[in-house]
Amino acid sequence: MKGLIWKDLTLVWKTYKTYVIITLVFLIAGNFSDNGFISLYPAWVVGIIVMNLINMDERSGWNVYSAALPLSRAQLVSAKYLVMLVLSLGTALLYLLIQGGWTLWQGSGLDAFLLRLPMILTVMLLWPAIMLPCILKLGYSRGSTAYIIVGGVLFGVLLGGASLLDFVTDGGLSTFSRLALLYAMPLATAVLFGLSWLLSIRIYKKKEF
Repeated sequence: MKGLIWKDLTLVWKTYKTYVIITLVFLIAGNFSDNGFISLYPAWVVGIIVMNLINMDERSGWNVYSAALPLSRAQLVSAKYLVMLVLSLGTALLYLLIQGGWTLWQGSGLDAFLLRLPMILTVMLLWPAIMLPCILKLGYSRGSTAYIIVGGVLFGVLLGGASLLDFVTDGGLSTFSRLALLYAMPLATAVLFGLSWLLSIRIYKKKEF
């Protein structure tokens, strides 16, 4: 299992260094803009990278070759989900350090920071939670269209949700209630992510190559 995770993380570093740099740029730029997209984009990148790892496995024939190794299909699937968690937690940590640190240094903007954090956690896990079972079932080439469509819809819903929440808050919802609703989002997404993990294992065990 450690070898599988290390393989994917090494591929991420060697293949997607540009994405890492872009993520840092957007996190820093988010300190100077109220545009929600700038802060959410790094979370978006995490999902893209994990989907592309599956594509690379298919193109290289790794998914077939791995069947001859002393690895269970549950381990192969779990490695992808664990890599997803590592990248997500790493991105969230960078967000806390860069934008959280800037907020504390400025002494203002705490509300915006606290609002964006749960949305970032939700974006990072929700899209892969929905799409990973589909990609593992259909393959990347057949599932890529749905992957793009679902990703675009989710992104629009989350950005629209932020505007709706601001409207509700202006109507009298307390800050505590607003934060409680917002932080329920990543908790619900975490449950969905766990269910997606179990479903993906079940799908991959029955898959024929």
